[in-house]
Amino acid sequence: MSHKPSYEELEKRVLSLQRDNSRLRESESRWRLLMDHAPGLICTFLPDGEIVHVNQAYCTSFNKAYAELVGSSFLLLLPEPDREAVLENIHALTRENPTMSHEHQVIAADGSVRWQRWTNRAFFNSNGEAEIYQAVGEDVTERKLAAQAVLAERKRFEDVLEKFPYGVCVVDESRRIEFVNAKIRTEFGDPGVLLCHQYFEDMPGLCPACRTGTAFQEEFCRMEWRSPEKDRHYEVYDIPLKSENGSKSRVQVFNDITEQKQAESSLRESEAKYRALVENAGEAIYIVQKGVIKFVNAKAGELTGVDAQGLLARDMEDFIHPEDQALVTERHAQRLRGEAPPSSYSFRLVHASGEIRWVELSVTPIEWEGKPATLNFLRDISDRKKAEGEIIEREKRFRATLDNMLEGCQIIGFDWSYIYLNDAAANHGRMHKEDMTGKSMLELYPGIEQTQIFALMQDGMINRVSHQVENEFYYGNGSKRWFELSIQPVPEGIFVLSIDVTEKKWAEHSLKESESRFRTLFEQSPIGIIMAAPNGFPIRSNKALRELVGYTEEEICSRSFLEWTHPDEREASQRLIKSIAAGEYDRKIMEKRYLHKNGDMVWGRTAVTAVRNSAGAVEYFIAMVEDITESKMAEQVLQDSENRYRSLFMHSPDAVFAALDGEVSLVNQACLSLFGAQKDEDIVGKPILDLVAPEFRALAAKRRDILDAEGRPLPLAEMQVLRMDGKPVDVEVLTSAFPMGDAMATHVILRDISARKNMEKEKEQLQEQLSQSQKLESVGRLAGGVAHDLNNLLSPIIGFGEILSDDLEPDDPKREAVEEILGAGLRARNLVRQLLAFSRKQTLEFKPLDISQTLGAFKNLLRRTIPEDIEIKVVSSEKVLPVMADAGQMEQVIMNLAVNAADAMPNGGVLTLETGMADLDADYAKLHSEVQPGRYAALVISDTGQGMDQAARERAFEPFFSTKGKRGTGLGLATVYGIVKQHGGSIWLYSEEGQGATFKIYLPVAEESRPADEPEKKAVIKLNGDETILLVEDNANVLHLAGTILKRRGYKTLAAKGSAEALEIIKSGKEPIHLLLTDVVMPEMNGRQLYTKALEMLPALKVLYMSGYTDNVIAHRGVLDEGVQFIQKPFSGKGLAEKIRKILDEK
Repeated sequence: MSHKPSYEELEKRVLSLQRDNSRLRESESRWRLLMDHAPGLICTFLPDGEIVHVNQAYCTSFNKAYAELVGSSFLLLLPEPDREAVLENIHALTRENPTMSHEHQVIAADGSVRWQRWTNRAFFNSNGEAEIYQAVGEDVTERKLAAQAVLAERKRFEDVLEKFPYGVCVVDESRRIEFVNAKIRTEFGDPGVLLCHQYFEDMPGLCPACRTGTAFQEEFCRMEWRSPEKDRHYEVYDIPLKSENGSKSRVQVFNDITEQKQAESSLRESEAKYRALVENAGEAIYIVQKGVIKFVNAKAGELTGVDAQGLLARDMEDFIHPEDQALVTERHAQRLRGEAPPSSYSFRLVHASGEIRWVELSVTPIEWEGKPATLNFLRDISDRKKAEGEIIEREKRFRATLDNMLEGCQIIGFDWSYIYLNDAAANHGRMHKEDMTGKSMLELYPGIEQTQIFALMQDGMINRVSHQVENEFYYGNGSKRWFELSIQPVPEGIFVLSIDVTEKKWAEHSLKESESRFRTLFEQSPIGIIMAAPNGFPIRSNKALRELVGYTEEEICSRSFLEWTHPDEREASQRLIKSIAAGEYDRKIMEKRYLHKNGDMVWGRTAVTAVRNSAGAVEYFIAMVEDITESKMAEQVLQDSENRYRSLFMHSPDAVFAALDGEVSLVNQACLSLFGAQKDEDIVGKPILDLVAPEFRALAAKRRDILDAEGRPLPLAEMQVLRMDGKPVDVEVLTSAFPMGDAMATHVILRDISARKNMEKEKEQLQEQLSQSQKLESVGRLAGGVAHDLNNLLSPIIGFGEILSDDLEPDDPKREAVEEILGAGLRARNLVRQLLAFSRKQTLEFKPLDISQTLGAFKNLLRRTIPEDIEIKVVSSEKVLPVMADAGQMEQVIMNLAVNAADAMPNGGVLTLETGMADLDADYAKLHSEVQPGRYAALVISDTGQGMDQAARERAFEPFFSTKGKRGTGLGLATVYGIVKQHGGSIWLYSEEGQGATFKIYLPVAEESRPADEPEKKAVIKLNGDETILLVEDNANVLHLAGTILKRRGYKTLAAKGSAEALEIIKSGKEPIHLLLTDVVMPEMNGRQLYTKALEMLPALKVLYMSGYTDNVIAHRGVLDEGVQFIQKPFSGKGLAEKIRKILDEK
């Protein structure tokens, strides 16, 4: 019988239960508080993934509120492809294995993907079913990325070691083998779990580190080991390593030296066999000690073009391409500093023949005859480099194709960033390509993810589905455009091709409105319009046409238009219609008479055009008829008035002319006489200022401005005008303005006062000549200002003269006259070049030049030029450093000074030419203001002639100053002066009367002490070709000449009168163009700018510039820019052909 509890016992039990419940609630509250504030991520969820509870860290991780997460599925926070696998893993938990840890990706609040590690625990009911799950996690993205980086780095390290030519073994602190490369596995097999001494069975007895127990201390060990099992010799490097966490390991590098050992043995037996092996090696082998080659094999001689004996005691740097010498020098310096440069690297070698070869160099330190040296292996890799270059070029062409497409091309990555896009795609987005590449589409176009087109791109990105769609795209400024889009999945994400079809869309919309507007415009037009069938019968007319002829629409359309055309005009009208129908004209305008219905005659200005179908047949004619009856009547009245005024104008005793817009429009007979003109056309059309002498043009321009501004007659003024022969005439000028149509014209009366002015000039004294500096400046301006035009004038004279001379037979009686023309043209060309040389505006091509060699080579020419009674002495120093100079101009300096010296020695004498070095110090520079202190190459030319007095010395370099009378031009020494100054040098004259003269020239030595260029050996160059040349020249005569020369040589030419026309020819793409031959100085766009634009369309295009004066476009201070090909105007036909052929044949 059970005991029935008393009331007191029940009360105690109730109180006990209440205390237990209270403690449980407090415990639950403490645990919940701990869980909510735990730093780790905690999530409680149901079997279907619905979240029951999460802590604060979980909310923070996903940037979501607690209420937002509870009740939703945690699977929505995972990438969609991962959700099913994660849920399957969780459902795999059992009573026996209720917990599981795994890592998976989640989508963070900012849309990025992160890695998290979770430990899941399942809680089961009495039926063994999981009722709820609890997961504790942490963000391991950084660790994951670091691990991936470590694995990638280890993979790259192992990949390198796998290909290492030596065996590599990595052993940990417990002597377990962590890694062996392919070389070790091939020779010793897979190590499995063997320890180091087990894998290399008999090596420990030889390894000092293992034998002494000092392994894994910081001790480097090198030894030689012979494996009896393999019967191979190895050189073993045992290298200690210590990681950042303190763990130790060793890297053992095995170099199989069996062959080396055998070679050493063989060497002792027979050095001859070893030398034969080296000499016949497929690679160049040489030994360098202290920068000098001590040993080479035959292959080295093949690579350099110098035999083995010739290479000994040479520096291999002599054969290294100049652009690669810095690389090789740095590698050598690294070895000297104890650093570890790459085991092998490639550079270019220059063969003695000039051929450039790519080689790969491997360097090994050795001892040679007891002293440190390097063993070098050179392998010819020219073919491999060529293949690599072809691959790179193909990739460039592919990218260039995409870059130059008119359609937009873009590749968008899975993170919505732009991996690639061309200019067209950037333009479609109204951004710059540089501002978009690498940026996220979501960042550049906020809100795009809400659009339908983004949904299609997302479908392509996720489901790998292609789409074709038209999209109306709105820009930030409210404008919009239509695009056809093709979305294709690619490995990187998606490829989007965009075509702008806005104009097509607008055209479709505008077409409907256009027809309505056309009907309204047609009917309401103030000009008569009629549509007529090919047979001449009208189809339709507008109101203005019906009012013009007085007929109704029905009356007009029921009869041919000839019926209301004036009888005298009908035949001409029929011819006009037939010529337009035949295609002779697209549009024709004529003035004709029509008959009004009431019998009146009306005048109409009629413009007729034909509308044709796709086959070219006429569908109908459109005629626009403007009523000009009143203007015709007014013309007759005006004609009568003009005849009266013309009579008064033409018979005035004073010269009178009228001008409109600053140009002469009408002259009288007295005006023709004043200017010495034969007919009106000699003056009409010329600007007024061109008729005025240059010194009075400013005054004339000022009077013109006052007349334009105030309109009042101007007071009488005196000035000079120019006759047709260029002679100035003194005149009195009276100027006024009068209306001519809608514009104001200028009325000018000129009275010849030459006789009076001549009498005044006889009373005046001549002004003193300009000072020397003013003369030099004026001649300089003259040379720069007229050189271009003079050379353009001389070019056709010389060029067509040569062509004419070539076409004449040797005994042709006209040949003498042609040769005289050519001679005069060439003398004029030389005069222009002398002027350019003096003014320092000629175009030079600077190269390193040894003036001693130049002088030596020039001696024979001087001997033939200088009279025999003059002894020529040449004293050349062998230690003269090269100068940067134009060889031809230096020869011109020598020749001019030598000829001047010869003229100063009419009875014979001694001409001495010397070269040497001079160090001009600061003291010297103080006394010679134009000199900077430094090293100079000196050229000294002396004679024993008549010498100069002080007056002659002071003016010696003045242009046009000569002591030779009519025999001299006065430009010889001026030319020398200009050339020397343009080379940055200085020239000094020392002379006394009767004591001869000495000219000292100092030229700055080249900044780079590289040897002067050897004289080029002129190869036989063919002068003809069949390539296509684009010829650009704004001077019609030069354009004609160059085209004629090239066509005679077999070339196909495309001629353009300016840059704009040239670019249109290139854009048309009708012809493949191989060379651009262009003038340098042109209006709007110069030659260099034109070539830069042309290169954007034709990257392989070559260029040859031509000019008489480059104006710093392709030359700076007259020095030709490096790499620029240039021909001086005026040029010969052969010179032009040689230059073009040389450029086209260059690789």
